[in-house]
Amino acid sequence: MNYQRLKGGTVMGDDVDVAGDYFTQSDHTTLVTLKSKFIQSASQTVEEVRDLFRSLLRSSTAVNGFSHLQQMVSGLSKDARMADFTGISSLCSALAALLKDQIANATILTASEQRTITQSIDLIADLCDQEQENKSKLVKHPLILAVDDDANARRTMVHSLRRIEYTPVVTGDCQIALRLLEENRFDLVLLDVLMPEMNGFDLIQQIRDRDMNKATPVIFVTGLADFNSRVKSLAAGGADFIAKPFHHLELAVKAETLLLRRALR
Repeated sequence: MNYQRLKGGTVMGDDVDVAGDYFTQSDHTTLVTLKSKFIQSASQTVEEVRDLFRSLLRSSTAVNGFSHLQQMVSGLSKDARMADFTGISSLCSALAALLKDQIANATILTASEQRTITQSIDLIADLCDQEQENKSKLVKHPLILAVDDDANARRTMVHSLRRIEYTPVVTGDCQIALRLLEENRFDLVLLDVLMPEMNGFDLIQQIRDRDMNKATPVIFVTGLADFNSRVKSLAAGGADFIAKPFHHLELAVKAETLLLRRALR
């Protein structure tokens, strides 16, 4: 009898039904074939996506092109899901949703959105080049902290992350944030810069001084959108920067990209 390990760690033989879920040797062979086909085609597809996006950024009449781009990314997500590349599928799904919303609302991509999309495409390419997904490093339920004194901003952050099935811990109080950071190892922190009690640059310094979250990636989410503020946020130890007002799906793509990028290391 051939044995395969089911999700959850249970080992069962051929044609054994576990809560209605079958996983046979034939299923395993099919999955191996799907993975192989995906690996063979995905890198070229991602390069086509990258080239199309770059050309669209140079065009003033790119609506139809963005529709094609969205379809390509959506198709890549479906193929990755079928081949059980969950990280690639999740990121492509979030990116496709951002593009779809941009098309539906006929909006022009902001500089921040352009940067976020470029980063996500670069990561998808890197993930495809890995040839296999190291699922032991993927965080299924990441612990995310969002710190912002603006209640509306906090609600938007929660809404954004729930689109990719993440539920963050949120607070508008920096002292509460510090206590949480002392007691928990977070996978990602979203941090406003302009807060009355303590600014984000001071807060990240305290985060980096504590062993628990010394290496936790931080995304600065702030109304300071100028280039100098971005440079300062990165110099302070931030992993990335997103300007208010931000598209809720952009934040979802940005967060997913950072979490997956960290898993590659």
